Amino acid sequence: MREICQRHSKYSDPAFILEPNVKDGIGGLRDFQIGRWMVRAKYGTDRLESVLFPDHSRSLEGSVEFLWAVRHQLHLLSGRRQDDLTFEWQEKVAPILGYAPGEKGIEEMMRRYQLSTQRIDLFSSGVLERALAEPSGIRRLLFHVRRGKIDKTFEIREGRFTFSTPRF
Repeated sequence: MREICQRHSKYSDPAFILEPNVKDGIGGLRDFQIGRWMVRAKYGTDRLESVLFPDHSRSLEGSVEFLWAVRHQLHLLSGRRQDDLTFEWQEKVAPILGYAPGEKGIEEMMRRYQLSTQRIDLFSSGVLERALAEPSGIRRLLFHVRRGKIDKTFEIREGRFTFSTPRF
């Protein structure tokens, strides 16, 4: 968790937003891998549609595929590991990915890039938040055993302070 916060604070500078790091930037491929790992560890599946609505899963997969395409082009064009999508590289990558040459194409590509990283960031932070908030099976069992009434209105259930009876 600390590593994620450090990486995000490093890449939250406006310079990194205009010239983002495809791998380690906020909503980048590293964030997707962390989210995917959390789904695998917490829910025992690699199928994102098991924890997301189908349309969310499809748009997330499209976002990840787009980032991989950008990163792949950066590596091919530079002849080495290159994860920073600088202005210079934006100019070269946009036409290869099918965008119009020039400023308009670059703006369209970067708009898609920003939407893609927003989706990935929402996915990874949401999965991380849920996984940390939800108790494991053993903890749920212990919480169930340690369930207790505080008074006629409130009780502790699954480690949370709640109403004893549903209030409709």
